[in-house]
Amino acid sequence: MKPIQYLTFDSIQEGVGSSQVFSYLKRLSSSWDIELVNFEKKIEVSDIQKMQSLGINWRPLKFGNFGFFGGFKRIIALRRQVKSDAIIHGRGDFSALAAILAGSQRVIWDCRAITPEQRIAQKRKHRFSLEYVVLRAIEYICAKKSRKIIVITERACEFLMQRYRLPKSKFLHVSTCVELERFKPLVNQKPIGYDSLNIAFIGTLGEHYDIELMNRIVSEFKSKTKTKFSIALSKGSTTLYSLMDYDELVHLSHDEIPEFINSQDIGIAVWREDMGASLLSAAATKNAEFLACGKPIIVNISQGDIGRLVLKYKAGVATSDISDVAVNRYVEECLSLVKSDPSVSKRCVELAHRHYSLENGTNEISKLYSKLA
Repeated sequence: MKPIQYLTFDSIQEGVGSSQVFSYLKRLSSSWDIELVNFEKKIEVSDIQKMQSLGINWRPLKFGNFGFFGGFKRIIALRRQVKSDAIIHGRGDFSALAAILAGSQRVIWDCRAITPEQRIAQKRKHRFSLEYVVLRAIEYICAKKSRKIIVITERACEFLMQRYRLPKSKFLHVSTCVELERFKPLVNQKPIGYDSLNIAFIGTLGEHYDIELMNRIVSEFKSKTKTKFSIALSKGSTTLYSLMDYDELVHLSHDEIPEFINSQDIGIAVWREDMGASLLSAAATKNAEFLACGKPIIVNISQGDIGRLVLKYKAGVATSDISDVAVNRYVEECLSLVKSDPSVSKRCVELAHRHYSLENGTNEISKLYSKLA
């Protein structure tokens, strides 16, 4: 059996590294010889011991500097670590590029975002800026030279197939998943019709979120019922949270998130609608975690597949308009769900189990490894 070399720029101590990378690898390591190569600002002994106990060969590299040259050096450093006899799972454009530059013929491009569009939308740059041209070139190389492509939304699959004229057989759809055995509803939930309301945003608050609209929605909730808005930040978070009208700010490890979500009533994570094509590949972990705990969510309709799924399952609200009338309607719909609909929690859990199960996701990835091996 060929070894699997998992390459990523993500730290396993921060954000998606702790919630996604580590969760996937600890399951895959029971069936595959996994070597993780990533970048860390600081190496914790507890993380080394955790990896060793799971049988994962962890080779953390020094993160280095931020910026363009820092990123370029990381690509070169990762390229030097690529093993010619391994199946390479490159998480993100730059990791896959490093493996392709090393000459590997067994590269899986784990496409986490439509990066060129996301970067220019976040920085509000022109489509023909140098950065956009470079990122499009990298995306092209990854699309054409990789053996398989993992996408986190069906909409991203359709977009990349059309953009680069690729066959659907090259793609595998595995959404951002959640550990259902850890994220699940508590037995003692609030009774229907309660007076107070807890709303929360968890994770990293980036430039792609519509902070203004989320503030307006929270304000509308507060005008209708007693409401507490909390922000739960993970390691590596930005300072954009200072722009949010929150009542409570907490810093939590990933292990503490399930209990926190179960103390909430609604999760909110609305992206900016002007993010263009990058919205097609949006699949935030936090959405799946709230749903798995039986909590409805507020997202925007253009956010990957989740907006349409939320409407289909009646598991929250998907915004499409920013007018005052629309904001009032979203809040009324949410209040109706959490205060008057006894089956909303069941529908949320059903959505999570059908579309965001980590067990199902890792099984699909394992099958892909077997095909390439």
